[in-house]
Amino acid sequence: MARHESDFRGQAQKPLSLYDASALPLYDAFGTVADLRPYDVLAPAIDVKGVNAKVAYGAAASARMDWLVPDAVDEGALNDILAHAVGKR
Repeated sequence: MARHESDFRGQAQKPLSLYDASALPLYDAFGTVADLRPYDVLAPAIDVKGVNAKVAYGAAASARMDWLVPDAVDEGALNDILAHAVGKR
């Protein structure tokens, strides 16, 4: 998104990473004139404030993980919990 933000501001910027440099421009995603028509808000179809129960799969293991240090969590254990949560295991 950094590439796109600088494009919108009209400020050429050196890419921050290879991903930034190779990102496709989002020119076609935006118009040149603001659409100020009113719109109807849709209610979320899911509970956006919901949290997992304390007895959810992997809750105890997740509670023991060190979330304060970047990348300190065991990748395999976390992947297992996440895969179970989305129904892949």
